[in-house]
Amino acid sequence: MIALHVNDNQLVSQGDPLFEIDPRMYQAAVSQDEQTVIADEEKAASQQASYEQSVTHVQTVKAIFESTKASTEQARASAEQLNDDLARNKALAATGVISAQEYDDSSKSTLAAIANLNSKAAQQDSATAYEAEAGKQMQSSKAQWDSAKAAIGEAQAALAQAQLQLSYTRVVAPVTGLVAQRSVNPGDYLQVGQQVMALVPARVWITANFKETQLRHMRPGQPAEIRVDAYPGHILHGHVDSIQAGSGARFSLLPPENATGNFVKVVQRVPVKIVLDETVDGSHVLGPGMSVEPAVIIEQSARPAIVATIVAVVASAGLIAGGFMMLRRAGTP
Repeated sequence: MIALHVNDNQLVSQGDPLFEIDPRMYQAAVSQDEQTVIADEEKAASQQASYEQSVTHVQTVKAIFESTKASTEQARASAEQLNDDLARNKALAATGVISAQEYDDSSKSTLAAIANLNSKAAQQDSATAYEAEAGKQMQSSKAQWDSAKAAIGEAQAALAQAQLQLSYTRVVAPVTGLVAQRSVNPGDYLQVGQQVMALVPARVWITANFKETQLRHMRPGQPAEIRVDAYPGHILHGHVDSIQAGSGARFSLLPPENATGNFVKVVQRVPVKIVLDETVDGSHVLGPGMSVEPAVIIEQSARPAIVATIVAVVASAGLIAGGFMMLRRAGTP
């Protein structure tokens, strides 16, 4: 621990700093992950440029293929026409209508057209193979770009985790309350899960362990009067918030079990949560471990009351305690 911002029994507000531990190791991890994110983003940008270049290349090769295909079709049409002319000229030369020289010229033109057609067909085959290769290169570039983007996501997740770990080096108060049981000082080494202090919130409630036979007429919302042993004559007002669905013994660390089959009926205690309706001023400190005597008014007119003497005021830190219970009516000894 490098800094402690609170003292014993100090009132702190929600968000106030409590203490800090050495952040240098976590800051280094954050810096390293930030550099990793930057490097992965640059790599992804390069892969994106490569992919876009491959897309342009595929479009160029496709245009070349279409041009070669058109040239091949034109050469095929020309060769077919000259071949038809050669067949007619052969018949005309046999009858003497055209000279032998004209027939030879027609034959040479036809052979030249066929050779040009073969050349164009070879060019078209080459363009087809070139287009397929360019398509494969484009798919490979796309896969590399996708992989680079995934690496960015992983690096950003690692950075977020490192930043979260860094934020844990500065501990703040989760709620407004009083500091209690501070057990550390600046310079102490802390272990994972070590309790360094308790925070008692300003909002408190009482957990009264009533007998199950006292719950017949008790309902949530009924008013209650609370007398604190530490402040004789001072009465606090509250109401029943809820009644636990089960006895306190059943939810204890070692609940009782009747393994032998012998059963003795014992009246069980049921926790009843009583919430204060008023804000306790600073001159009356309430916290876990203080004894109180709450009275729950179950009939407003006749004012009979169930009174329970318990051994603790329970704060919202969640501590639970039980004690002796008794039943009487208001105004009776």
